[in-house]
Amino acid sequence: MDAAEQLRRIVQREGPVPFDRFVDVALYDENSGFFGRGRGAGRAGGDFITSPQVGSLFGRCVAGAFDQWWRALEQPDPFVVVEAGAGDGTLARDVRRAGPACRDALHYVLVERSRALRDAQRERLEIEPPDEALGAFQRVAGEDHPIPAAGTGPLFTSLDEIPAVSFDGVVFANELLDNLPFGIAQFDGDRWQEVLVGVGRDGQFEELLVPAREPDVSRLITCTEGATVNAGARSRY
Repeated sequence: MDAAEQLRRIVQREGPVPFDRFVDVALYDENSGFFGRGRGAGRAGGDFITSPQVGSLFGRCVAGAFDQWWRALEQPDPFVVVEAGAGDGTLARDVRRAGPACRDALHYVLVERSRALRDAQRERLEIEPPDEALGAFQRVAGEDHPIPAAGTGPLFTSLDEIPAVSFDGVVFANELLDNLPFGIAQFDGDRWQEVLVGVGRDGQFEELLVPAREPDVSRLITCTEGATVNAGARSRY
């Protein structure tokens, strides 16, 4: 079943869906979404090419940026780098090969929703369990709790979502923002309305407008404060 048919079934079962859910299924559904079923990035038969597939120079440049951020943070160890939308791990592999100065402190977390791409990462990197990359703690005499073990990098782990833990490091992404699901609201001159996606009698997708929910209205008002919003204007959120 392709994504379009999957979405039609969801709408038939649940009614019109918010635009962000429409995009989420179209892109990320494991069985029908573009990234779930597609060939991903790459020169040989891939669906598209991003900078890491062009060559290793991009990875060396990113590794240099990591070193700058690491020094700006006063060289924490471990230094956690979270790559959102990490794909098949090509960029992480090139960073490792570049041998950055922060390598002994580097704990690299690849965040990727696609199971197929997470599997592909293991062909390029030695993937450690998450508690190794995010943990590696040790007990030190005089301390009443474990402290992070130093000098254990580079370590690489893979997750399907950004870890909900505090850490010293950075979160970065390459060509991700254009693939994030987002809602759409339209101003009719008096109020904000949310754009939903339904299915018409001809089986084609169509837009439907419903009053926007109060939390979303508050955010939209904040985002457009001070700006002139004309009837028919649209905003992503």
